[in-house]
Amino acid sequence: MASLLDLPRELRDMISNTLIINNQPFRLTSTDQLRTNSPTSGLDQTCRQFHAEYAHLLRRAAFTSGTKTVVPVHNFDFSQMLTFAEGLRPHEVSAASRNRNLVVNLFVFDPQALNVQSLVQWVKLCEKTGLEVEYVLQWTAFDVKTLIKGVDVAVGGYREGEKIVKALRTKSVGGWSWEGYCKEMKKGRK
Repeated sequence: MASLLDLPRELRDMISNTLIINNQPFRLTSTDQLRTNSPTSGLDQTCRQFHAEYAHLLRRAAFTSGTKTVVPVHNFDFSQMLTFAEGLRPHEVSAASRNRNLVVNLFVFDPQALNVQSLVQWVKLCEKTGLEVEYVLQWTAFDVKTLIKGVDVAVGGYREGEKIVKALRTKSVGGWSWEGYCKEMKKGRK
């Protein structure tokens, strides 16, 4: 019985590309490596040679037009994104920016636990490298009006900082304010 490795490299690449593209959006692992969004077919784990081929194809696919890499960022802790972005090659930075491949989902839970230093490092790195990212506010557990002012002061002068402030101004899908909820409940009782 013939094995997958008996096939020419071009055919293996075509099979892998199909699996990779069909399993997007991509995400970062805890080791700052790209992964497909859903569990893989196990193809990338069959042997070292195939794992190396698959990793190369995955990285290349992540920066092609029409693909997305979605990264959750909690309380402005951009440390994972910083490590990932610092490892990007110049042509990957320009491709990611041009194709709008990178999407940061912002989750803001605790105003006391915000990592402002990481946020500032992130926008400065983006400014220095030319990396452009899309930001989406996914969840806030409080009213972000005062947060917006603070973030604007900290990073509003940078291109990516302005985009983050703009994302914070939009209504998040899951966002709610406990204080606002209490006010609504009191109004309903009157």
